[in-house]
Amino acid sequence: MAPFFIFFRTQIALFLRGKLPLFWTLAFPLLLLVILMALFGNGTALGPVKLAIVDEDHTAASTRYADFANFVFVQQKTLKAHVAILAAPPHGHYDAIITIPAGFEASISKGLTARVSLSLRNNDTPSDGAITGILNGLTERYDLNAAHVHRIVSIREMAAETTRNMNYPMYLVTGLSVMVVLSTSFMGFAVPLVAARENGVFRLYQVFPVHTSIVLFAWWLARLMIALCSSLVLLLAAHLFYNVTPTGSIIDLTIGSAMLTVGTGAFLALGMMIAALSPSVAAATMFANLVYFPLLFTGNLLMPTGSLPWAIQNIIQYMPVNALAGSLRRCFSGHIEPSVEITSFLILLAVGGISLVIAHRHYSWLPQE
Repeated sequence: MAPFFIFFRTQIALFLRGKLPLFWTLAFPLLLLVILMALFGNGTALGPVKLAIVDEDHTAASTRYADFANFVFVQQKTLKAHVAILAAPPHGHYDAIITIPAGFEASISKGLTARVSLSLRNNDTPSDGAITGILNGLTERYDLNAAHVHRIVSIREMAAETTRNMNYPMYLVTGLSVMVVLSTSFMGFAVPLVAARENGVFRLYQVFPVHTSIVLFAWWLARLMIALCSSLVLLLAAHLFYNVTPTGSIIDLTIGSAMLTVGTGAFLALGMMIAALSPSVAAATMFANLVYFPLLFTGNLLMPTGSLPWAIQNIIQYMPVNALAGSLRRCFSGHIEPSVEITSFLILLAVGGISLVIAHRHYSWLPQE
């Protein structure tokens, strides 16, 4: 194992000596954090959301509550809400559905609690947390307007409460962490691999009494450690300077760290596949950009994608980058969903496994003509 650790240590040393890799992997994410937090960290505009208020009671009291809820959501500035008041469960697609149950007026007339259910389409965006907070405030405000009734409305969330502690700063930091993983995997791994092959580095390594795959694995592990350390630095900076603190338990944070490690390894394997299929540095750069930028802008990393068409949202929610980002947000906010996390883990594992198989079959150690 001594040759492996020598190559691993050499790769870490070469990275630390390079000003450009240090800037793009460590300094640039911190700079982007400062810029985005200055622009959006204290902002309230989370983009448009589509809400449905379903009145199943069809009484004067339920109508007044529906109209009041509509007024509150339309007037507030946290969300750009488009509200539809319906008499039956909707057939279309909505970001949230607020249901006023049958028996609402009867419960109020008796001074009893009437339960209003909230069903969220997503579980890991700031918009969902804002909807929950507004509805909580709405019910409290409605109670104050009701005479001789101590508590008439409460919220029962049908969806998992994964966004109660989610805010845009945490949403932003987790997105930046995944962005670091992507940039390290494609720009910091795939392209340098092809450059090393073009420059005959691997041909030189063949002189040593070690298998070339050991060298490649050392490169992979070095980039894995670099990406994880960069994400840790980003989280520490967000905590120290912007008070962005994960609210999950030790178990939640451990699962989140494991998911970050698995996701980083999967995207590094994807970068290795790009290197294997690229005949030149120019081709590798082109392929890396063709993969990186679509993932960056549709990956729900820095800005919520709730305003995108429904068909596109259905596709991107199963993308591996969203699987990783969503899992990190649930773990850091303290509301993991075991079935969803297992699905995310399997998606990332499949991406990593398939990429490694393709890379193994097509990788050439010598410069391609």
